[in-house]
Order: sequence, then C-alpha cells, then structure tokens
Amino acid sequence: MGAFLERAHVAGSVAVLVFLLLLLEGVVVRRILHLAAFLRKVWESRDFTLRVETQGKDEVTLLGGAVNTLLEEVVARSRSLEESEARFRRLFEGVPVGVYQARLGGEVLQANPRMLEIVECQTLEELQELGLAFFRQDAILTLSSFEELLKRDRAIRGVVTTWRTKTGTLRFLRENARLVRDDVYEGTLEDVTEEILARESVRKSEMYYRILLEYSSDAVLVLERDGRVRFATSSVENVTGYAPEELQGTLALSFLHPEDARQVQHFFLRGEEGEVRRVEFRLKHRSGEWRVMEAIGRVLLAHPLIQGIVVTVRDVTERKRAEEAVRLASFRDVLTGLYNRAYFEEELTRLNTTRVLPLSLIVGDVNGLKIVNDAFGHAEGDRLLQMVAEAFRASCRKEDVVARWGGDEFAVILPKADATVASEICARIQERLKGETSMLPAGVALGWATRGDLSQSLEDVVREAEERMYQAKLAGRERFYEGVLKSFETFLEGLLGKHHLEEMEKLALRFARRLWLSESQKEQLVLLARFHEIGVIPLARRGEWPGLDQETFLRRHTESGYFIASNIPRLAPLSEAILAHHEWWNGEGVPRGLRGEEIPLLSRIIALCTAFLEQPFAQAVAHIRRESGRVFDPLLAREFLTMVQEHPSENGARCI
Repeated sequence: MGAFLERAHVAGSVAVLVFLLLLLEGVVVRRILHLAAFLRKVWESRDFTLRVETQGKDEVTLLGGAVNTLLEEVVARSRSLEESEARFRRLFEGVPVGVYQARLGGEVLQANPRMLEIVECQTLEELQELGLAFFRQDAILTLSSFEELLKRDRAIRGVVTTWRTKTGTLRFLRENARLVRDDVYEGTLEDVTEEILARESVRKSEMYYRILLEYSSDAVLVLERDGRVRFATSSVENVTGYAPEELQGTLALSFLHPEDARQVQHFFLRGEEGEVRRVEFRLKHRSGEWRVMEAIGRVLLAHPLIQGIVVTVRDVTERKRAEEAVRLASFRDVLTGLYNRAYFEEELTRLNTTRVLPLSLIVGDVNGLKIVNDAFGHAEGDRLLQMVAEAFRASCRKEDVVARWGGDEFAVILPKADATVASEICARIQERLKGETSMLPAGVALGWATRGDLSQSLEDVVREAEERMYQAKLAGRERFYEGVLKSFETFLEGLLGKHHLEEMEKLALRFARRLWLSESQKEQLVLLARFHEIGVIPLARRGEWPGLDQETFLRRHTESGYFIASNIPRLAPLSEAILAHHEWWNGEGVPRGLRGEEIPLLSRIIALCTAFLEQPFAQAVAHIRRESGRVFDPLLAREFLTMVQEHPSENGARCI
C-alpha cells in the first residue's frame, strides 16, 4: 500500500510539472511573436526610432534589448550618413571648378552649378539635352579621341582643351578626368581662358619687340661702366660694319674720332642714373670711312636686370648729307624736286593777304607707302612718291605752290582759286594717277578747303583740308586694300603658279572640313593658303631669292611676310600664322623655334598641305608619315594622310 501511494505522489508531481511547462511555453511563444510583430512593423514603416518594451532579465527580454540597441545604432548611422551626404552636396555645389559625371558618348549624368555656369546652361536638363559633344570644340582632342585616351589610360590630368559655350563663346578649359566604371567617367573643368590669353599676349609682345629690336635699322648696345661693349644687336653690323662678336669686350670710345670721344664720355659714361642724352659723333666704319652717328643713351647701372648703359646708335651720315644738300638747294625736296615743308609754310605766311583771295589749299596722303617699302623695298617706295609728285605737278597751275609736306604727304597752295577750281585740280590729280603703273595700286587721299576772307585763320583752313583728306582716306580704304591684295595675288601667281595656289586652297579647305573647323577658321585658312608665301615677294623683287641658303630664306621670308601682313587689315589676323608656317612640331623650325601646340593650328595645317603638293603622291605620303611628330603635328598628319588616301584623285598631288 505504501509503495502504491509513493508512485501516486510521483505521478502527480510529474503532471504538475508538465502543466507548468506548457503554461510557460505559451507565454514565451507569445512574447517571441510579439517581438517578431514589432520587427515587421519597423521594417514596413522604416521608422527606426521605435523601441520594443522590455521587462525582466530572461533571454527574450535580452533579445529585445539587443534589438533596441541595434535600432539605436541604425538611427545614429543614418544621421551620420545624412550629415556626410549634406557635406558632400555642399562641397559638390560650392567647389570653384566644374564637376561632372558622364557616360562614354557624351551623355551627362550629373553636373555642379559651376559646370553649368562655364557652359552657360541654366539647368542640368538643358546640359543633358545638348550633351558634351556640343560643347567640346577642340580640333585635335575631340570627344571621341578624349574618351579613347580615357579608356586606354583610365585617367587624364591637366590637359587644356577648347570648349564652346551654349551662346557660342570659345573658352579654354583645363581638364581632369577618370574612368569610374567601364562606361562612366567623372571630370573637372577649370576655366583658364584669361590665363591662356594673357600668356599669349605676353608671348606676342615679347616676340614683337624682339623682332623689332633685332631687325631695326638702329643698333642697340649695352656698355659696362668703363665703356666696354657687353652686348650688341645684329643690326650693329649694318651700322658700323663690325659683327657683334667683334665688338664684344672692346672699348666703344676707341672707335670714335678723337675730337668727339671726350664729349661722348662725358654724356654717357659720366651721366646721372636714369638720365637720357642724345649726341652726334664720328665713328670709324670698318671700311675706313668716318661716318656720322647719332646716339641716344640712358644710364641704367642701378637697374637690377640691365646694370649698364643702353645706347641706340644710328648712322645719320646720309641724312646729314641730305640736310646739307637741302640747305644748299634752298627749299627743294631732294627726292621729288618739289618745294619742301619749310618753303610751303613760309609761302603760306607770305600769302596771308587779301590780294590772293579766295585762297584754296589741297593736302594729300599717299596710300600704302609703308606696304610698298616693306614688300618691294624703299627704292620702289621712292618711285611711288616721285610718281605722285609728278601727278601733282602736272595737274596744278604754274602759280600754284606744290610741296612735299612730309614723308608721304603733299600739299598745294592755290592763290585766287575758289572751291570749284580746287575740286577740279583734285579730280585731275586722281585721273592722272589712274594711268600710272606701280607695284601696288597708285592712289592718294585728297582734301581741300577754301579761304574766302581774312577772318578765317589759315590754321582753320589747313585743319578743314586735313579733315576732308582723312574722310577720303577712310572712304577709299577698303577699296585700296582690296587692290593691294589683288596685286599681291598676281605676284604670287607669277612666282609660284596660279594652279599651285588653287590646289593649295582646295586641299586646305578639304582638310578644314574634315577637321570640322568653324566657318571663320575655314575662311582664314583659305586666305592663308593663298598668301602664306607673301614674304617671298620682296626677296624675289630684290633678287635675293633663290640665292639664299634654306634656313636664311625660310627665316627671312616668314618674318617679311609677318610685317607685310600686319599692315593689311584682311591679312593682319593671319600674320602670326604666316610667321609660324615653317615651325616644326619638335621645336627645331624657324624663325622662333616654337614647339607643339605653341604653333598656330592654321600654320600646322598649311605646312602639311605645302609638303604634300611639293612632291609626287607616294613620296609626299611617305615624307609626311616619316616626319610626323618631328616636323608635323602627329594627330593632324594622321588625319591628313587618311583623307588624301581615301580619294587620291581629288587631292591635287602629282600622281607619279
């Protein structure tokens, strides 16, 4: 009986325990389901600020606490991410350079405000609609070539390219780019237009003054404190007969006449710092002849860059002789035989009386004398002046006073001549010049005025005549320069052949179209193709060509062409390209040794066209391919050869 009761007690205890376990399991399950429902709510609402209720210290409670801790970390990390994103956005939008992201092919994905400002777009959508291909205008580094380099190198740094804004303005931009995925790249753009233009302006200025100094008719010397020659320009040989290297280190006073040396020493070697002095002296030329020199010197011993005495010397022997001849010949102009200005002004004063009224004045200015001098020499310029002087002399009356008023100016006093007479004489002068022949169109701008009574001053009459002359000069300016260009074209056709020039134009224009140059660049290139050898004309007229060696010829005719073009409005923008069309890509060309993209684009194109037309087709192609990267721009050379080999019959080269 006892054993039975014991077994009954054990069975009852087990039953109670099972009941308690079942009850506990139900509570735990409900709490776990509650926690799962909470997590589902957080997931669906994305609200990570919610927290699960926790009580006690059992495992479910600890699990809930861990969930809360995890949610707090999510909130903290989310806030940190938002702050980082805000900082990045501020940086992206406030950086002073353009930043963009694009797909290969030019599709813009992102761009900051500075990028929009650079290309002059109002919105990102506007930029995306146009695409990068619209803005990139670099003739060499096009969008496709840029992206090819990027795919090859993965990154491009510090390259300067040409871009066009939405309004058509061309800008120089410094680019950096990197490939972030196979088809996406990021880049930055810095506007360096002002920097490039400023640097180019300084370079042009330096080049201009260097050429001006080296090829000036005046010699420039720098002397030490003791009078020894430290430096002399090449023109010193034309002035003194001595080469610059012969004068190096010699005492300048040793070449002077003993009677003049003391004065020169006092003026220059003992002058005050910064003081400018002018003096004339006799110098023994290398030929043994004593020549009269005029020197202007400035003491710059304290100047940190110079530390010497700068002296400009010119030979005035002929001028002195001419002055003496003029003095002996009274008031006659030696070149034209007309009266000179001194006589003209004396006569004007003498005729300040009523007995010669009405008194008319004519003033005239010869067109293009400087161009004639530069292109054909001063002898031809003198012939032009003599021709104009004869037209004045033959068109005026015996009682009229005809004078050469200045270098290229003439003036006439017409006693007892009203406005009608003055106008008729002007017409006769112009008509007479039409029949004259010269290297360039012979013409003169004329103005006249009439004095009816003494109440009108002679100064006012002269001023009125000059104003009319200037008006006439402006009115006929374009027609005159068109005539000048036509004359130069005729000379070049005679020297180089009309067919050659036509083929140059065709070839250059084809290449310009292939490079997608602007219409303005095409027009400039065609003009350059016809006139790039304009500097050969003066060499040929003076009989110096083809006797010069190759380097001297190239240097002389490019520099001569530069100065001629600078004086003709239509060619002036091409003067730099004319000067540089014999420069080499590697910097070994003439006259300045420019390298790579320092050489103007149009010069690089003309160099290729010239080289191609000078030889038979196969030889020309081989020559350009061989000299690519040394003489010729390698990218242009490759594109040029591709063009001429696509249609050999259209390129103008000789076929054998």
